[in-house]
Amino acid sequence: MKFGICTGPENAVVIEDAGFDYIELNVVGNLRPFEPDDTVMPQLEQLLAMSGLRSEAMNGMVPGDLPLVGSPDRLDLERQRQYLTSAFARAKRVGCEVVVFGSGVARNVPEGFSKSAAEIQIVSFLAVAGDIAGEHNIDIAIEPLNRVECNIINSVSEGAEIAARVNHPRVKVLSDLYHVGREEQSYDETANAGSTLAHVHVARPSDRFVPVPEDEPMLIDYFKAVRRAGYSGRISIEAGWPSGIETSAGDVLKVLQEAWRLSDSKSETAVR
Repeated sequence: MKFGICTGPENAVVIEDAGFDYIELNVVGNLRPFEPDDTVMPQLEQLLAMSGLRSEAMNGMVPGDLPLVGSPDRLDLERQRQYLTSAFARAKRVGCEVVVFGSGVARNVPEGFSKSAAEIQIVSFLAVAGDIAGEHNIDIAIEPLNRVECNIINSVSEGAEIAARVNHPRVKVLSDLYHVGREEQSYDETANAGSTLAHVHVARPSDRFVPVPEDEPMLIDYFKAVRRAGYSGRISIEAGWPSGIETSAGDVLKVLQEAWRLSDSKSETAVR
């Protein structure tokens, strides 16, 4: 299992020194797809080059001012395509293999608009996005968000259902411990995602801070579900850092690594 952190490129050296395997950058904030290439990518690539890390995963796929659902007058399909074309080309340049589709503002269903119609629009958007991502050998992981952040696709099972409707080899689903916990979902939903599970995020459900040693039993149970899905790719921390990344990244990594080890039923020291 690889472990990474959702953070900015300025922290790449710090998290590499702490032992992490990759960094997870933000598409909107770091790739800035609508801005000229030469004003964005050289500086970003230079920052990453200072470490040995790649942005193997990325989040924040679509900005809030590029709506994906609602009445036709709200949507600009050509602008969506232009954005995706730039975004995935740049993502490939920084080593990306999976992009997280959370984008709660962009996909939020306007008041009075049909949820079923919104789902059709999201499915259509992801079919186009899947084709463009596929040109760069990148997967898309649909991120279920809690209802406070978004009013559509709120559980791993719903995310997996949307992925099935898209029926594209590059469109899959993510499980985020924070959102799973906030929505009081069974970990079985994560396990049942099976081969559709393409990425994992972790944070404490209670406060969205980084896990601490006391969270180990919860992490073990959650990681068991991740293992039952057959997943062994990457787990990113998407959380707040009360003590700062520089001072606590190494300790948090040890918590995750130990919980992952103990979640293996084949381990002689595994618990429960």
